[in-house]
Amino acid sequence: MTEGFVFSIAILVWLFFIFGVYFLAAYILWRVGRKFGVGSYLQFLIPIWDVILLCDCAKITRWVTVAVVAPGLILWPLNKLGIQITPPFFDNAAAFVTYLGTAYIWGNIAGRMGKNRLLWGLFTPILLFFPVLVLAFGSAMPVDVFRNGKDRYIDI
Repeated sequence: MTEGFVFSIAILVWLFFIFGVYFLAAYILWRVGRKFGVGSYLQFLIPIWDVILLCDCAKITRWVTVAVVAPGLILWPLNKLGIQITPPFFDNAAAFVTYLGTAYIWGNIAGRMGKNRLLWGLFTPILLFFPVLVLAFGSAMPVDVFRNGKDRYIDI
């Protein structure tokens, strides 16, 4: 075998892995959206639109998508091109804004499913979205969590 052939096989394996992870992530998000009656699997395959659909699941404004997507869309390509228009502090600030937006979305989704908003919101981005698997494949369904202005119980 030549080096070119081995390299080609390695690239194909890498592409199948990347697309496999992407399709799996879209499937998991679709499972969450299906519980709320939001979106189809094909809609969850569209980048950025999937975040908008998650905002619909969480019953929050779609403008939160800007907090999740914009920092990466602006800073990442510029940094990859070697164009440093902002000090490194803003890279960390952008990551923090993305974290807060993601935590807000998943906290509200979990709250609508009867879970503790704060715990699920804070730990979902940190635990690499393993809690999303629990929401997607678990038995939790959307419920009316609030009665008399407060949670009935804390369920993590």
